[in-house]
Amino acid sequence: MNKIQKEISQLWDEAFAELSEKSDEIAWDRNFLKLLNKSEKEAKKEAVKNLEPWISILNEGIQWLAQLHVALSLARTGDFEKDKAILVPFALVGSACAHSVAIRRLILSGLDASAKMLLRTLIETLNVCIAVIDDIELANNFMAAQDFEIAKKFWNQELSSKKLDGILAKIEKKINLEEEVVRDLKAWRKETLSLCSQYVHPSYVASLFAAEPPSVLSPYHHTPGIFGKTSITSLRTLPEVCKAIWYFSRIGIDVLMKFAKKQGEGAPVWQVFQGDNGRAFIVGREIYSKIMLRYWDHETPDIFEEDKLS
Repeated sequence: MNKIQKEISQLWDEAFAELSEKSDEIAWDRNFLKLLNKSEKEAKKEAVKNLEPWISILNEGIQWLAQLHVALSLARTGDFEKDKAILVPFALVGSACAHSVAIRRLILSGLDASAKMLLRTLIETLNVCIAVIDDIELANNFMAAQDFEIAKKFWNQELSSKKLDGILAKIEKKINLEEEVVRDLKAWRKETLSLCSQYVHPSYVASLFAAEPPSVLSPYHHTPGIFGKTSITSLRTLPEVCKAIWYFSRIGIDVLMKFAKKQGEGAPVWQVFQGDNGRAFIVGREIYSKIMLRYWDHETPDIFEEDKLS
């Protein structure tokens, strides 16, 4: 027991002593941490067993993001002007990797509703990364907006959801995606962000799904989840995380490759694709795409009433 734990314990000892004099009782678990740890352990056991293939696919996606981040890091020269073009992607990819790890841990801990809130941040981070790779001026402005008020103004003017969606559509057309594919991707982005928004902005039903999520073992049975409980709804969250990483791996890296060719040999962005890590994330990109496309329409339970939240 450390110092702060001893202080808390002493305060409870004093409170219990005072209550006992008045013959009052109070329900308070001195071993509450054990209960939290037990809930997390049980949730993880259920998640690993029942949330495949998506847990394994997400693991692959996280490693791919990590390899790309390392490749961007190793490509830096230490010269700010030379490195300027990769500094923002370096930061955003690293951030996206950390968000992905956090989502994974939340889901393994049985906290799917919280994972959905972070999913929206992950999607925006990856989509902004695509936008700044395509537009060096936008990247420079993004880096310069470090004051909160300036950043808020910049985001509203340049990277609002509507404007970012338009930027992505233009990039998709620029790399010669068919009109139908562009429309399908736009519809997919809209649907996913709508799902996340239902959890970012509190509502009764979304709150209920957090407090008493539908069990992964008995989908039509809601169980207490305030300390974490593996939910069948994670089979809706996980595919969207994996698809967001896949979208970035296809569109973002395609744009980055074109930019590297334009910059030429010797440029830091060119070096991103060299060496062991460069080769690893290029090969990993193709493997991840193959497995994603194989399971893109993987059968999921038909219970997802969360999609009907308003």
